[in-house]
Amino acid sequence: MQKVISKDILFLSINLLLIIIVGLYAFIKDKPEYVLNLPSIDDIERIEISKNENIILVATDEAVEKIINLLNNKKTKSESITDYPSNTSELYKINFIHKEIGSSTIYIYRIKNNYYVEQPYNGIYEIAESEYNKILS
Repeated sequence: MQKVISKDILFLSINLLLIIIVGLYAFIKDKPEYVLNLPSIDDIERIEISKNENIILVATDEAVEKIINLLNNKKTKSESITDYPSNTSELYKINFIHKEIGSSTIYIYRIKNNYYVEQPYNGIYEIAESEYNKILS
């Protein structure tokens, strides 16, 4: 009698574990992938990088191209659900001023020893420390 109960418990445990694994896989698999939406280099008049109220203008075509190339093709599964990142240190706002009309904004920041680019209501993208430093240089 005890062997039958043990086999039933083992069978139920294995089935429960399989259901949990399949459920977690489906949850992770179905999570959308976000792509950093940047304007094309030709559409940018200038880039303004600011920390607090201090604005640094990046006007040279070479600097604009360097920043766009560093940030291009970033993908993530982490969604941004706010206008502005919180709980960060060294927060910088990068404002792309378009030649025609308007602007678009992203943020770069550090949390502990991790570096991120966040596009409001799009995604949160992890970047390397070297990329973070190149953008700010």
